Amino acid sequence: TTFERLKAASATPGVVAGNDVVVAGKTAEASGSQVVAAEQQVEAARQAAQAVQELEGYLRLTAPFAGVVTERNVHPGALVGPGGGDATPMVRVVDQRRLRLVVPVPEAYTASLERGASIPFTVATFPGATFAGIVARISRAVDVTTRTMAVELDVENSDGRLAPGTFCQVRWPVRR
Repeated sequence: TTFERLKAASATPGVVAGNDVVVAGKTAEASGSQVVAAEQQVEAARQAAQAVQELEGYLRLTAPFAGVVTERNVHPGALVGPGGGDATPMVRVVDQRRLRLVVPVPEAYTASLERGASIPFTVATFPGATFAGIVARISRAVDVTTRTMAVELDVENSDGRLAPGTFCQVRWPVRR
């Protein structure tokens, strides 16, 4: 480097003043410090960019399954935060390929409930069409206010004809 050549030349008396060697040494030291500072600034900028990319990841909402958004409670630009105990969901996503039909069965007809049984039902949207659900879960507890037991039917809806929340007329098999 220039400083090293200047230092070597100063070994010969009268060629370079000693003060010039000291000034050149301090200048070289300052330049080295500036290089280190610039490298640190580059690393800080790199880390800031990575932090922004990670923050952008929080701006993207993904559902754990493929479905259809049936309810949106916030709009673009709205301020949202972490949900608490009674927080309203931002969106509601429904998987329409498989629906759950909850039927309140009167207490008097609960003795013959069997998992796996096929139960027919109709909906007003498709008059004359009959659909079926399979008994998947039986609560085995009677609601004391309505004297009914909740029974859940799994309904295959691969064609998407049935809409979630539709009112159904269930034809429950009764034996007397």
